[in-house]
Amino acid sequence: MPDPLDESPFSQSMMSGPPTVFVVVFVLIALTAVTVITLAVVRGVRGWRRDNAAPVQTQVVRVVAKRTDVSGGGGDRRARTGYFATFETPTGGRTELAVPGREFGLLAEGDVGSLTSQGTRFRGFARTSIASQ
Repeated sequence: MPDPLDESPFSQSMMSGPPTVFVVVFVLIALTAVTVITLAVVRGVRGWRRDNAAPVQTQVVRVVAKRTDVSGGGGDRRARTGYFATFETPTGGRTELAVPGREFGLLAEGDVGSLTSQGTRFRGFARTSIASQ
């Protein structure tokens, strides 16, 4: 007569571990997450190093646009606001830079002045002509 414990759904052969497909899917998801995080860190470090290596430049520009980018804030989470300004050179070249909030509030579209930047970093804006209303 067969042993009733051998036929139990809880026998050792049934509880030897998760199915292989679950293990493979879990490993693939984990590897994908690690890869995405690693790529984001590498890109951030590259941009930071590129900006550090760039020369500090000052040029006469005109403020042509301002915008904000609000993210987060769902439920009881905190919202984050990014401030950006687009500057135009006398030759028509435009560049958009992230600007600190305290500087953003002082800029007006049409202002003319000296923009100091380093790579993609905003370093300062010294107004020489106020935008006409």
